[in-house]
Amino acid sequence: MLLDKFRGSVDENELRDTLITIYKSMFGFPKFEEADEESEVLDEIKNELIDEELQWCLEEYEKSQMDNVDWSLLEQDHVICPVCQKKNFKYEDGTVSCPNCNVNIKTQSTLPEIKKVIFDSIEKHSKNCTETAEFTSVPELNDTHIYLICAHCMDIQLIL
Repeated sequence: MLLDKFRGSVDENELRDTLITIYKSMFGFPKFEEADEESEVLDEIKNELIDEELQWCLEEYEKSQMDNVDWSLLEQDHVICPVCQKKNFKYEDGTVSCPNCNVNIKTQSTLPEIKKVIFDSIEKHSKNCTETAEFTSVPELNDTHIYLICAHCMDIQLIL
């Protein structure tokens, strides 16, 4: 199948054989041949059930693959707040704010630039450490900044 070229892990024949085995055990298909006509009807029904099951499995697989899409890359103007990870940043008049954790940061950067800095800092940290870093907001004098901080490797990076 054309879709299998892209999936790599779905082997239709193996899945079909497994489904045939399951249906034989569930419905108790006899091992010996009864009347030819009855056998053909049962085989046709069995094959239809297997095809339906196979189609359902492929549809579910395709749905599960949609879960693997990083939708944040498709929406450049939406940046999830790295501190609370619940709401998108809002950008207005040179200020980035999060309505959930009330972080307000003055910046010259655009949302796509901020997103790039966040992803680049995570990637840089991941190259040197296997632990998950956290983002935190730190008030400093008249400004607030967001830092990436890892307690395991002691990495600290200024994000905003």
